[in-house]
Amino acid sequence: MLYLDANIFVYAAQKNSEYKSSCLDFLKSVKAGLFSATTSCETPQEIIHFAWRLKEIKKGVKICEELLNIIPGPLEINFEALKIYLDLAKKYPKTVESRDLLHLAVCLENNIDIIVTYDRHFKKFKEIKSFTPEEMLKKQTIQK
Repeated sequence: MLYLDANIFVYAAQKNSEYKSSCLDFLKSVKAGLFSATTSCETPQEIIHFAWRLKEIKKGVKICEELLNIIPGPLEINFEALKIYLDLAKKYPKTVESRDLLHLAVCLENNIDIIVTYDRHFKKFKEIKSFTPEEMLKKQTIQK
């Protein structure tokens, strides 16, 4: 199972993103069942927050609706994930944004060991492996 970071959905929707094509190709592969993937309820919140800052709420809602077409059951942030999150906040003070620690905590709570993201700081974590959509698509091609 792969965990998809919010930036995968955001870049797929941005007209001028250098990552748009790769994200769209990867999300199409997920939707086609070539990858088993999920995300958490934190992801739509991040997307809406980003859209709010840009004053593009309607676009943010549209991205979230498409997310739910691809990932119909985002993972909940439960009590156990929150405890893991608090431990991670102690372990990584001032080095990682809170929302990314929450994503990591949800992955750990659900035994997910790969996150697909463009956030390079995920590569610093020992708890999880991080790959870009291009890297995942390349791995899939090699495995065929």
